[in-house]
Amino acid sequence: MTFARLLIAAALLAGPARAEEPKPGWFGAIDFLTDEAMGGSDGPWDVTRSVGKTSLDLGTVAGPRNGVFVGGGWGYRLQVATPHGMRVGIEMGFGWGRFVNADMAWSDGTGSYFGAQASIGYQFHLGPVILHTATVIGGEEVTANITDTSMARLPGAVQSALSTLPADGSASYGATRTNFVLGQEVGVHVAVEKPMYLWADARYDIDGEWRVRLGVGFATDELGCCARRRSAPAPVENHVEVRVAPQSNANIQINSDGDANVAVHAEPGANVNLSVQAGGDVHLGLDEETQRLMNEAIGPPPTLDQLRDLPPPPP
Repeated sequence: MTFARLLIAAALLAGPARAEEPKPGWFGAIDFLTDEAMGGSDGPWDVTRSVGKTSLDLGTVAGPRNGVFVGGGWGYRLQVATPHGMRVGIEMGFGWGRFVNADMAWSDGTGSYFGAQASIGYQFHLGPVILHTATVIGGEEVTANITDTSMARLPGAVQSALSTLPADGSASYGATRTNFVLGQEVGVHVAVEKPMYLWADARYDIDGEWRVRLGVGFATDELGCCARRRSAPAPVENHVEVRVAPQSNANIQINSDGDANVAVHAEPGANVNLSVQAGGDVHLGLDEETQRLMNEAIGPPPTLDQLRDLPPPPP
């Protein structure tokens, strides 16, 4: 009887797949503003009369204590951060609210705001939390509403300007303050359920103005709000069946990213060189005749533990 010679070299390049460590990546998101409070700076207001799209300046009125404006509305902030944490953003928002603890007798205490800013700064991750700081530059306009009742408490100079104007039931009155914004901001984002998160920030400007805001935001799936541990991919199994004809030579190399299940059937007189490289486990199956011929020719095949102890192949 002619014996089959079966030479098997199996190199286990890596163990079973493991969860990948989180890698820093680009961050991109949009924040939506819902609530805001601002204050800290007192000073004069510009009184205007508006009829349709036309407005007329009536003078200034003192604001000995402008109080704190507390409001809600709608706004957004678009932001992008590099893998190293540098972030840039642009934002715009508007809303309505009330002035709290203010000394503005000429106003009914209600008002509105509008602002647009750009920012550049740095952010870093702490699990499901992102902390950031940024320098902000832009502008804001705050308006205090003036009603027919409160108009009577406007100062004499403004009253004189009003007396020269014809009566118009469609006219509206307000006092505005326009501020140049340059300040430093700190904030936090807390992941709720991907891609949604809650956020809050606070800013202090060089002119003494301050602002606190909060809202909700969304990050894209690709850019993600937080660096989370990625789950391991499903293990890949490759099934290979090798059949070698009698009196033939075969050099076979099998590469697998996951587990390799190899079944071998060699006819008498066959010469087989089989190399298996796998990223997972190697499972070798021999039919009874091939097993008998191999044992007679070169002895029993190595066990899986023996294969694991083999050194890796040279690069």
